Amino acid sequence: MNAGKNYNQPEVFVLVPSYNHAPFVEKCLKSIIKQTFSPKKLLVIDDGSQDGSPQTIEKVLNDCPFIDEHDQIIDCTSNWTSFSDGDMLPLLLRGIIFSSSSVVYRRSALEKHSWNENSLLEDYELYLRLCADGEFAFDESVLCAWRQHGWNVSGDAPLMLEEWISAQNRVADKLNISREELDKVQTELKFDAVLNYIRSGRQREAAKLFLENISGAKSVSQIGKTMFRLSIPQTLFKWNRQRKKREAIKSYGKLEI
Repeated sequence: MNAGKNYNQPEVFVLVPSYNHAPFVEKCLKSIIKQTFSPKKLLVIDDGSQDGSPQTIEKVLNDCPFIDEHDQIIDCTSNWTSFSDGDMLPLLLRGIIFSSSSVVYRRSALEKHSWNENSLLEDYELYLRLCADGEFAFDESVLCAWRQHGWNVSGDAPLMLEEWISAQNRVADKLNISREELDKVQTELKFDAVLNYIRSGRQREAAKLFLENISGAKSVSQIGKTMFRLSIPQTLFKWNRQRKKREAIKSYGKLEI
């Protein structure tokens, strides 16, 4: 028996899925190992990577007893919306989601729900299901980083919207919300998604989505602002987005692991 061991210390189990993430997986694993509570178990699942990821993973694990591709910090979730303790369902239904890598689950809650392997946004659907069980607790501390790269699903605005709505429809009977209410929420979600389409350079699709879901606007002002964004040339929009990115990098610096 080790007298120096603190048996009241919580046990942490970490699961890391990886597929063709050789440029990033090493830093991911090292950051997990360096946490205040080192994981009791660290399970890495590689889904048939073809880029040398398994070799990198094995090397990191043998040597031990996320942000853009260049480790530059380009945004902070504190700029997205005001999260707080309580019912997360209203935010989730609007497509406002916290970074999945920052979520810690109670095992007792997680065991009640199956993982939908057919969903591209498994975490989002799981959050909706968990909302039916109780409230979420929020920690204001910045505890993790989310790496954005060329093949993030979040960069595909139409796919994200389709998956949000599909997940909502699948769990609607658990959310204590009527079909009429959900239809209204989804129309609002589609109207809000117009800006995501614009950001991803899908101006024509954004205009179509705007016209089809204008009843989902919350005010005349929102309609006007969205119309203005639709009128901005894509070159100017890209310039402004790069400008904001440079300012964020200058403000936040670079991730050091």
